[in-house]
Amino acid sequence: MSLRVSMVRRRSAQYPPGREHELLNPVLAKQALPKHLTKDIVVLSMRGAGKESYAGASELTGLKAVPFDPAKTYEEGAIRTSTVFKFKGMESHVVVLTDMDKLDSPRDRRRAYVGMSRAKYALYVLGQREALVLFAG
Repeated sequence: MSLRVSMVRRRSAQYPPGREHELLNPVLAKQALPKHLTKDIVVLSMRGAGKESYAGASELTGLKAVPFDPAKTYEEGAIRTSTVFKFKGMESHVVVLTDMDKLDSPRDRRRAYVGMSRAKYALYVLGQREALVLFAG
């Protein structure tokens, strides 16, 4: 099964287990931030709250990591973070979907689809090789 999102520029990068956070900062610094406004980027985790690879990090790429809150205005100098399920029903110009560890079950694939479909214009997916094979199709 292949997971696809139409009309959105997609890029993916794989990481070995346990090294997710090491890849997130370079992808933000070298790919997402040079091409997009910071206020247009949201980092979404496939894992539950408190289990994100960036959990506990106060900064991502030198920017303050703040939980996404649709009721608050964008805070200059910050990068917004959330989980896929908390962000369900919302969208962002750019989504960096991280922590894609596996896509073994229908639930995992639905969660991935929800995360990917939040991106309006650009999607960056960080995951383990097995999950990215399905993503790339």
